[in-house]
Amino acid sequence: MEEDKGKPKSKYSYYRYGRDDLKRQAVEYYQKNKVPQKIEEVLNNLFYDQPPDIYGYLVNFFQKFALPAIISRVSLGLTNP
Repeated sequence: MEEDKGKPKSKYSYYRYGRDDLKRQAVEYYQKNKVPQKIEEVLNNLFYDQPPDIYGYLVNFFQKFALPAIISRVSLGLTNP
């Protein structure tokens, strides 16, 4: 796989980059995107709210942070007889 800015593009890059470098990249990526803070927040809210639909609750929480879907191509799948 080709590389982009020194970041691995496949699971096999693990062997080229080494475990420590991949761990560092993962920490940087998660911190940059505030993943630990969001996970902690949703788990705390989940415990206090104790909703009957846990997974729906998680979906609703993270949906606030998701980018809007973009339709890039539509195909009707029609064929000429």
